[in-house]
Amino acid sequence: TYKVLFIDASMNVSDNKTALINFLSAGGKIVMRELTPENIGNVSSILPSDINLKPLPEPDAKVMRSREICPIRVYKTGYDPILAGITNCELYWRTQSTYQGRFGDEIAPIAAYSITGSNVTALTEPAILAKIPSGKGEIIIDQIDWQTGLNRVTVNTSRFIRNFLNNLGIKMSPNITY
Repeated sequence: TYKVLFIDASMNVSDNKTALINFLSAGGKIVMRELTPENIGNVSSILPSDINLKPLPEPDAKVMRSREICPIRVYKTGYDPILAGITNCELYWRTQSTYQGRFGDEIAPIAAYSITGSNVTALTEPAILAKIPSGKGEIIIDQIDWQTGLNRVTVNTSRFIRNFLNNLGIKMSPNITY
């Protein structure tokens, strides 16, 4: 039996609502990925009714002139076993770039929306990683854009994905490549 299911929010789960509720009631974890206003209706049948999405601002594209000034847009809100081994550095997506002929840093977009709701426990601020209890299990909302991260901030994103999956009990080959 599986202990963790990943659901892409673009998939309609209404036909499987009973099976998913039973899975959560038995202590399973569902990781729901990349909710948007366009697809939240696909998965709303297993989410609390007061879940809302809040658009995140686009990252400031200007080059930061000092490495001492590092505005961390996303940070952990405290300790949770799901985030063991993940630091705020893995959540700070700074990319090397050239701007007006000068070498500098940009902040890559990590997510488009954060999550709010009465039963939502934010694991990050803003809440792009969050937990919602359901039965004996939980729904984990993951708004992180893994593909952009792997394309633009490969090391930080790879570290995040490996630790996140490991903390969920998913074993990966040490030789996996992205």
